[in-house]
Amino acid sequence: MNFRFSILLILILTAAFLIRLAVALNAGEMFDEFAVVTYGEIYWGGIKNLDFSDNIWRINYEHPPLAKYVFGLGGTIERNISWIVETFDSDFHPDKGYFLARLFSVLIGVANIYLIYLIGKQWFGKMAGIASAAFMAFMPH
Repeated sequence: MNFRFSILLILILTAAFLIRLAVALNAGEMFDEFAVVTYGEIYWGGIKNLDFSDNIWRINYEHPPLAKYVFGLGGTIERNISWIVETFDSDFHPDKGYFLARLFSVLIGVANIYLIYLIGKQWFGKMAGIASAAFMAFMPH
């Protein structure tokens, strides 16, 4: 019985990953993507240069800093690996690197589905954990 639940969970997580990745690869630029990724890159530049002045950190109060750190890291890495931009971000302006930021978002979303499974399993049993993961995995946005 454990093996069946494990296989089912792997199938749910894989399907969730593929669905989210397909959406991430085919979506146009979102309205706040520029702000989150670009300002996150500025934050990482400040960390790299040990610049902790107010000018760096007061940028863009509208978005929480954790998202800017995560997605800005994706943009910063992507700028240094040209084949990622050429392969996955060819639809965007060359200065915008969204693929890795979106991939990080996909991975965080799949990790949340697994976390929901663990919580449901702990509180209500394996079947409830699987059902909760499935509902979250296939919930429309």
